Amino acid sequence: MKKALFHAYILNKKYGIIEDSKFKNPSDRNQFTIYPSYQYLYILEGNDLANPMIVATYNDKFGVIDINNKIIIPFEYSDIKRNYSWKLGKMFEVTKDDKNYYYIDSYNRSY
Repeated sequence: MKKALFHAYILNKKYGIIEDSKFKNPSDRNQFTIYPSYQYLYILEGNDLANPMIVATYNDKFGVIDINNKIIIPFEYSDIKRNYSWKLGKMFEVTKDDKNYYYIDSYNRSY
């Protein structure tokens, strides 16, 4: 088991990402990998610790970003499950209506 490189950090009720080995001073904006600007962040477990997928909430919608704050899955879902579907099958389990869940890949193609 390997220790995660990145963790969520809450500042002023917003979530951001820090890299533990480099983070020292929350007053320095440059210390953050992703400056706190999201309602919620969850780093998904995966095989590539340096490039994790991150479930995020922005304007009450869920999406997925990468460690460079690039949008991978647009913020259009009412929920994205935080389970092992990413690690095991490189898929995200999503819903737009909170009832019907389905899988999408990192290109937002549904299955």
